[in-house]
Amino acid sequence: MFLFVPNLGAQTGSSNLPQAYAKQKALFIYGFTKYIQWPNNQELESFTIGVLGKDKMLAAELRKVIQQRTFMGKPIYVRQFSQLSNIVNCQIVYVDHELTDIAQVVRKIGGKPILLVSDGHAYTSSMISFVLVDDNINYMVNSTRLKNNGFKYSSELIKLSTSLEEWRENYASVIDNLINTKQLSNMQQSEIDKLLLEQNTQQKAIARSKRDLALQQEQIRQQRSQLESLVGLNVVQKERLTQKVRVLNQKDTELKTKGEEIFQQELEVMLQNERLNRQLKRIEFQKKRIGRQKNVMQKNEEKIESQSLQLNISLIVLFIIAMLSAVVAWAYREKRKANMALEQKNMAIESQKTQIERKNKEITSSINYAKKIQEVTLPKESDLHAVLERSFVVHMPKDIVSGDFYWMHESFKTGKVIAAVVDCTGHGVPGAFMSLIGFTLLNQIIIQEGEEQPDEILNKLRKGVVNALQQKGADNEAKDGMDLAICVFDFKKMQLSYAGARNPFYLIRNGELHEFKASSMGIGYEKGELSSFKKQEISIQKGDQIYLFTDGFADQRGGFRNKKYYYKPFRAFLTSMATRPTQEQKEKIEQEFLAWKGENYQVDDVCIMGIEII
Repeated sequence: MFLFVPNLGAQTGSSNLPQAYAKQKALFIYGFTKYIQWPNNQELESFTIGVLGKDKMLAAELRKVIQQRTFMGKPIYVRQFSQLSNIVNCQIVYVDHELTDIAQVVRKIGGKPILLVSDGHAYTSSMISFVLVDDNINYMVNSTRLKNNGFKYSSELIKLSTSLEEWRENYASVIDNLINTKQLSNMQQSEIDKLLLEQNTQQKAIARSKRDLALQQEQIRQQRSQLESLVGLNVVQKERLTQKVRVLNQKDTELKTKGEEIFQQELEVMLQNERLNRQLKRIEFQKKRIGRQKNVMQKNEEKIESQSLQLNISLIVLFIIAMLSAVVAWAYREKRKANMALEQKNMAIESQKTQIERKNKEITSSINYAKKIQEVTLPKESDLHAVLERSFVVHMPKDIVSGDFYWMHESFKTGKVIAAVVDCTGHGVPGAFMSLIGFTLLNQIIIQEGEEQPDEILNKLRKGVVNALQQKGADNEAKDGMDLAICVFDFKKMQLSYAGARNPFYLIRNGELHEFKASSMGIGYEKGELSSFKKQEISIQKGDQIYLFTDGFADQRGGFRNKKYYYKPFRAFLTSMATRPTQEQKEKIEQEFLAWKGENYQVDDVCIMGIEII
């Protein structure tokens, strides 16, 4: 089940942002099905996304997203609920932000394979929380709740999520916006109450006006009755008025006769005006005809002037062509001379190019031969398996040769196994030279001198590098050195001794990763009084996974945002595959690195050693 609580529409004043946020969230909701594994996948006949509340916009966007899509070949449905009791039959549910008691939802889905997601609630209350980062929707993952409900997820889910600090900042902003919105709503409700009071007062005034109107209508009815009674008294006066009307009608007839005579006169005047207008039109037509004749004469004059101008231009053009021909002939002769000189230069350049290509080929051949020497110098992975049966090494140089290398030795006297992964300054040929120095010094300190304490090995290695590079702290001398992690395994006592120069190591036990920090000093010249490297003693168990590594994997840029991989996703990735066989782990690491890098160039050498305790 999936729970989603939207309130982002209240965080912005733009009317089209809620639609965009709903679309982003719908895409995220469907995307989670690609990175999360439900514990009852095989039992499902269909996959349902539920929306609890009134957010019809998100439900509509979800229906658009799932069109023609399936979940592991099974149909996907979107349902909207108004009751909390209906959500148990879904795998993904969205909850409207008006539901403030998210604990009630948590109790309802407890123990069921249901994914809980929220927006606007505390981070620890759900499995996935939506946040707004730089006007874009993002999310945070509560891995503890996911695991407690039986969910499995890929490392990509963690890499695409945002950090807890960003979530806290946005959560505080959302709460402030909700408080401001509530205060604005209270002010609007107060204004509505005032308007309702004024409306009630107006309705009372209208009722009083209706009563007054009824009284006035009754008074008019009484006055009309009195008038009707007075009509009978005026019959004689009415007869007199009738006689006066007859006289007026006779005078009106006489006026109509005079009006007809006046109309006939106006008609004659109108006919005369019509005849005058026809004469004026004929005169206007003759004027237009004379004007057209003048235009034809003017065009003829302009045509003659144009022809004269064209003739003059033609003469000028012929003169210019003659001049250009002379210039072109001179330029052609000069160009031939320049081409001959250019051909001689091209021959010289081609000769130099051939020499450069030959030198590049010789340099590349030398570097490839140096790679063979480095590969022969480093222990083979088969030698590593002979001592540490379940182990692997991922070694991916940036250039042909590498500044990162791994080292391993088993003591015949004590039976202890010593393993190290070293990151030398630089890469390519300079890094390879540094790796040969480090490899030689480790052989001398451990194999020849028999030193097996990791802190003393680093102290002697630092002294050897300083002497080899003749480092005394001068400004113009080499600042080269190396970082490394070294482990000494005592399988009889099931004990591990570790010391590190800036490089830590990881131990994964029962699905939980433990990081052991290194000393902050590197192998090389350090100003001031030198202190000894720190040794750590760790008890180991069967099934423990040990990882030694350089910084090349975590620093690689890639992904759709072209950013570094970083150590947090790197730890999550190692934890997600720690239970797999060692060779499969090696393949997964190489595939993950190449997929992340994509078309980008490799920024540094990569070296990772994995060891399973058996």
